[in-house]
Amino acid sequence: MRKLRLLATLVPLVALAFPAAAQLEKFKDWDKSPEFTLYATEDEQNAWKGVKSDEEAQKFNNLFWGRRHPDYQKTARNAFRDRFDLLAQKADELFPLGKVGDKRFRRGALTERGKVLILLGAPKSMGSKVMS
Repeated sequence: MRKLRLLATLVPLVALAFPAAAQLEKFKDWDKSPEFTLYATEDEQNAWKGVKSDEEAQKFNNLFWGRRHPDYQKTARNAFRDRFDLLAQKADELFPLGKVGDKRFRRGALTERGKVLILLGAPKSMGSKVMS
């Protein structure tokens, strides 16, 4: 009986300790994504800690990519994000560590080689092979 009371007391406390994680579904691991880990400023990283709902996270995400939009006055298409998405996809194809489903699996865009590809682009000597 004593264990049940202790458990009944601890469960609500744990739920209160992690309210942001409990409410984020779509963006719950976005702070571990390649775009966040590679491009988020210190201020953005601190601001992300205060995001408590998917609605707030969507606004944060829109602002995050909006700040990195080179021609926002000319076009709605974000060339920076398009390039990032292409390179992250290619890094995921070329450089994954482990097999999908394995608990040690790491997507290619989060490996060191993947990060280099995303940040610096395809190497000149392999450009056609990497980006084809």
